[in-house]
Amino acid sequence: MSLLPNIAMATGSGKPRLVIGEAIGYISGATTTFTATTATDAALTGAAGIRANARISSFVIISGQPSKPTFAKVLSVAGTIVTVDAWTQGIPTNGQTWTIDGWVIDLPYCYDMTERFEPDNLVHTLYNGDNGNIMDVKFRGWKYQCTLDYALYVSGDVILSLAPAFRRDTLKTMVLVPHADQPQYQYNVYHGAAIELARFGKNLGHQKPVLVFIGKENAASWPLINGYGMSYATVYGTYL
Repeated sequence: MSLLPNIAMATGSGKPRLVIGEAIGYISGATTTFTATTATDAALTGAAGIRANARISSFVIISGQPSKPTFAKVLSVAGTIVTVDAWTQGIPTNGQTWTIDGWVIDLPYCYDMTERFEPDNLVHTLYNGDNGNIMDVKFRGWKYQCTLDYALYVSGDVILSLAPAFRRDTLKTMVLVPHADQPQYQYNVYHGAAIELARFGKNLGHQKPVLVFIGKENAASWPLINGYGMSYATVYGTYL
């Protein structure tokens, strides 16, 4: 293993992102068009209550395959055009309706982000006399937990942006993307610990919040994007 590895991060280096699912707040008409950064609805007049950071969802139609859902974060609304950051699973197909059904919260880097993967083993102990017990183990994946530590300082803007994640009456789903540059690794999560919030003395901002998210389902594997064993035989030596 090299003392000067080529891979800076094995799990991604982007900022954390929360995707909040809520009830549909707006649904477009059928006359729609899409580009890499826009969604157009001929029936849209004004902002229609659509706000920045809302989640806009639609579908990509692929012949012979099921429709593929895709979403983006709303940046602004002007007339019949909604400007977005980028579609997560490709540009929607023209003519597909789109909905506003949640929020996309891009969080800043924290002082420490720790992802915890705990093996979930189903263990049966079988008696085997004087030879000692036999352990029958079924590995069921990894229990997932992520801790975002903003205890030293976090701005009031960040706390306000998290408001949709704190609303009991509207929160339906919460998905954590630990690294926005690796959106293929995401987890259905829930709040796993109390959140403390204190003023930052007489200064602007807050202290103490540490966000703990626990996965609802087991992860099948660690979210490794590169490292030892990846691309083995095709570029041997690069990843050692």
